[in-house]
Amino acid sequence: MNQFLASSKHLINRHGSDMVYVSTTTITDPVTRITTKQKTEYVHRMYPKQLLANQFNFPNLIGKESITFYLANDSLGHAISVGDEIKYKNRIYGIVTVQETVAFGEIVLWRLTAVKA
Repeated sequence: MNQFLASSKHLINRHGSDMVYVSTTTITDPVTRITTKQKTEYVHRMYPKQLLANQFNFPNLIGKESITFYLANDSLGHAISVGDEIKYKNRIYGIVTVQETVAFGEIVLWRLTAVKA
């Protein structure tokens, strides 16, 4: 196993907490052409970090409640994408940016910046 992935996994498991990741998929019926959104919930261990936005790093998030969630890339079973949601402390946060950390040619960590919906 990649040592950076093992380290990320260990620290997130130690300091993080279980949260619900809601993945939204759009399905279009080819016959009726009706589009429906299907939401699937996954439970992942993530580490939340309060984000302090200013005019230099995230100018579009100034004045909004935003959090960066750290998620180890350990057999997730689904794709991470902008527009998905994370349920944390009885609040719903919508993902606005997705950043990845790569080590030895594989993604080891996802940084998901989310704003309170």
